[in-house]
Amino acid sequence: MRYEILIAGRGGQGVVLAGVIIGYAAIISGLNAAQSQSYGPEARGGKVRSEVIISDGPVGYPKVRRPNLLVTLSQEAYEAYIDSLQEGGILIYDEDLVKPERAGRAAGRYPIPATRMAEELGLRLSANMIILGAITSLSGVLRPEAVEEAIRRRVRRHLEINLKAFRMGLEYGERLKGD
Repeated sequence: MRYEILIAGRGGQGVVLAGVIIGYAAIISGLNAAQSQSYGPEARGGKVRSEVIISDGPVGYPKVRRPNLLVTLSQEAYEAYIDSLQEGGILIYDEDLVKPERAGRAAGRYPIPATRMAEELGLRLSANMIILGAITSLSGVLRPEAVEEAIRRRVRRHLEINLKAFRMGLEYGERLKGD
């Protein structure tokens, strides 16, 4: 099994941290993972991308070629990466920040108001944790307990709010799966 995840957005949205947590959760689960990121020179607001490969065997090539799951947190990221999505893949996007004009190859399109939900929690920066919850429930690759453990080990500030945001995203993703 090789599962590829690409998360893309703008600096300051927690894209890199989300990728790191996914990779860490995979390792906690006894899987192999490779994570990489790329970002522009801007401190905030520039293009950011995080790639994660999860595998039950060695990861021979550590770059995403055709993601099974694509997360876009900006319109620019959507435009740049929608055509890379694997046939039948999963597209998750923040519905307040991205307006998908075409589905690309996505079999499942999942709009999530992550930023709005995070603002309601009182911490806009926890939108990435909501997205992590949705990724966990919609992909079926990661165990929720492993992701929670990875969050506990990697997140220092506002831990309880971030865990609550993760659980909200997990529940939201489960509801989307049921629709």
